[in-house]
Amino acid sequence: MAKIAVVVIRHIIVKLDWPDDIPGRLSLGKKILSKITGNSNFPVSTWPSIITSLAQLTTDVNAFDAAETAQKSKTGTVTARDIAMNATHSDLRSIKVLVQAKCDANPINAEDIALGAGYDIKVVVIKQQQQNSVQDTEVPGTILATADGTGYHMWQITQDQKTITTLDSTSTAHTLIPNLTSGATYYVRSKKIATKKKTYAWGAWMEIKVK
Repeated sequence: MAKIAVVVIRHIIVKLDWPDDIPGRLSLGKKILSKITGNSNFPVSTWPSIITSLAQLTTDVNAFDAAETAQKSKTGTVTARDIAMNATHSDLRSIKVLVQAKCDANPINAEDIALGAGYDIKVVVIKQQQQNSVQDTEVPGTILATADGTGYHMWQITQDQKTITTLDSTSTAHTLIPNLTSGATYYVRSKKIATKKKTYAWGAWMEIKVK
């Protein structure tokens, strides 16, 4: 009996380790802002509109810093500080989705990309082929689709399985699909890109109701 080949996949998961203390949270916000500003992996000209902008992160981190200083000097309130802090946290969670997508598109350099943006990582070693899946992300209207196997893939999306949109191909078995309608149901499928020796069929439609 032929042995079933096992594919070992080293996958980088981008993490936002939000500290328990306020100074630590402010320090992390400043760190990520500093690391991602001018970062060649995240040029402002290609920044997706669905992701919190670098300008907004700058505004919110500065507001958090000012509110914390004011609260310490008794000229500001804890409530105002917490509002600014939560805005920064929300920004960092949004940008994490962008960093993860960049890592998924560049698996060889994924660790350097994530750490270079100021985020932490978790390394997952998968000793089997990836399974087809589609799931929500932390950004409303954006989903992450994963295909079975590895390598270059084509992607399609539809709401009725009749009118079908072909998306950009990827060099990995992942793709981030933005600008979807929250609350709507979509179907996504993929197939590996053909080689000189082999062609592939489209996989089954995967259904998801976007949050």
